[in-house]
Amino acid sequence: MMVVIDYSIVESLRIIENSLPDYVSQGQSQRTEFNQLNTASTINLLNLERIDGEKKPILGVTAGVGLIHQCFYGGDILTIYALLTPFLLPFNRLNAKWIIAMCILCFGSAFKLLSHTIWGDGLILAPHSFMDFDNEWISSYVGSLQNGTISKIAQSNLGYGMKTKMDFQLGFMGRFYYTFGYFLIGILLGRSGIFKNTDIFKDYRKKALMYIGVLIVISIALTAIFFIHAEQPIDWETWLPVLGLNFSDWLNISITALVLIGFISWYRTDKGEQMLNSFAPYGRMALTNYLLQSIIGTFIFVNWRLGLFATLRTYQLFLIAMVIITTQMYLTSYGYNTSDVDHWNELG
Repeated sequence: MMVVIDYSIVESLRIIENSLPDYVSQGQSQRTEFNQLNTASTINLLNLERIDGEKKPILGVTAGVGLIHQCFYGGDILTIYALLTPFLLPFNRLNAKWIIAMCILCFGSAFKLLSHTIWGDGLILAPHSFMDFDNEWISSYVGSLQNGTISKIAQSNLGYGMKTKMDFQLGFMGRFYYTFGYFLIGILLGRSGIFKNTDIFKDYRKKALMYIGVLIVISIALTAIFFIHAEQPIDWETWLPVLGLNFSDWLNISITALVLIGFISWYRTDKGEQMLNSFAPYGRMALTNYLLQSIIGTFIFVNWRLGLFATLRTYQLFLIAMVIITTQMYLTSYGYNTSDVDHWNELG
């Protein structure tokens, strides 16, 4: 459940990120709801209006930064955002009904089920299925993290790591398609003006909560039914566990919606607005903070420096993370309290 909630928080923020108006990303001072909750330097870097209107080569910059980041961190998301944006551009100009139709296909798992029909549980690019955890490739990859040089780690992340990531995104797990759907919802919410005038949100909240509750019950029930009847151990080549996983993704979507509603509801209160506004400087430097966290993590965990991978306890990892985030928040509030969006866009 904690994994579901954590994933849902990320996706709800992603929706907010893609729905913020352009003048917020420009660092203007107009006050709108959530204009200080801009945790999306990353998405503002991929601002559709700028890419579509000014034709700046921002995508190339983003992809390039992402590839460099991939050398340090095998789970880099910038390359995925760069791949997604060309598909988003046409929808940015289309009528809402076409966007809604594509959202239904994405969240209805049409693309991920098609992927499973074609490729089964693996191999699109990677040398083995990412669901096969007892594999020599994984042992070799972990070994490079524990004992390899920085060049060896970069080679592993750009090779094996990138292929495995793309299988996870494009295969039957389908994260690429869900992320695309979340971005499309962001476009719809941005057009609705809900973050400029949250009174719109108030009118629909009760009905939305009712629908979400129904979807949670249905998704939990269907997930349980399909996994109970699936063969043990799980064979991901068969359809029952894949369909069960699909309905568990519906639970992710439901909780994402709950978290999003929670953010908006909380921000509508005086205390909530004050609390969330305190994160604004950190959010304005989101892209830089994201990259720095990977660099610091590489320094701490891999062999070329401290080499603490697989040696620290969970509480120690938590404390390290809190120190890093607290330091970054302090620096963004008092040291470099400006948006990093325009600085990165200037590279384009």
